[in-house]
Amino acid sequence: MLDHLRPSWRQAYGRNSAFVRDGLQLWEEAVTRALDALVERQGEVVVLDLKGLRRQPGGRALLREWLAPRGFSGAQVWDVWACSRSGAQFASATHVVWYDRGRLLLRPRTEDNWGPLEWPSPEEPLALPDGRILCAELLDEPPRRFPDDPAQAWLDADKVQWPLRVRAWQPGDRFRPLGMSGRSKKLQDLFSDLKLPVPEKKRVPVVECGGQICWVAGLRADERFKVGPETRRVWHLWLGSPGS
Repeated sequence: MLDHLRPSWRQAYGRNSAFVRDGLQLWEEAVTRALDALVERQGEVVVLDLKGLRRQPGGRALLREWLAPRGFSGAQVWDVWACSRSGAQFASATHVVWYDRGRLLLRPRTEDNWGPLEWPSPEEPLALPDGRILCAELLDEPPRRFPDDPAQAWLDADKVQWPLRVRAWQPGDRFRPLGMSGRSKKLQDLFSDLKLPVPEKKRVPVVECGGQICWVAGLRADERFKVGPETRRVWHLWLGSPGS
């Protein structure tokens, strides 16, 4: 009897398998079309319109299809979907994705190209990829004495506009180190003067305001943002560890 039923069973199994394959192909094509409409490549960075994706039916499933092949777990996909804090960053073994004002920016993970991160508000510390944090407080008047501590910076509040931008240094970066009378200097030369090891160079946070470097965090502030005789209020920035 089994021999008699086997041909029809095989036919039914074959037809059902074909339906499953067709359904998977249909799903893959629908996912590709939906994501193509929301994704834009900018050099090595891929930008996804998360705000638009959230309006799509099944948007969270589409996000998983986009992130899972790049090594992100289901829990990370869930956290990315719910994220609303600009500058928040998530990493897999091969890629880094960060949230920026309704968009997701994705690129391959390397040791020396982290960021850029947006520091949207001084009210919240900014977490860096290595676990350190950047903090800020507004002082109503300049301090009488400035501690000799490169992990801290004091900037003229009238010259600083939020949000700030934080990133790793890049070849060709220049700024005007405090105390050099406005002369510019390459960051690479600063690192060489300080005999900074290569791994430490990659960890240095470069803080930008309006496209200009205002602080090479942990090393030197920029002359253009210094506290002077006309300064009324001061932004006190510092680089520390969680809980500091």
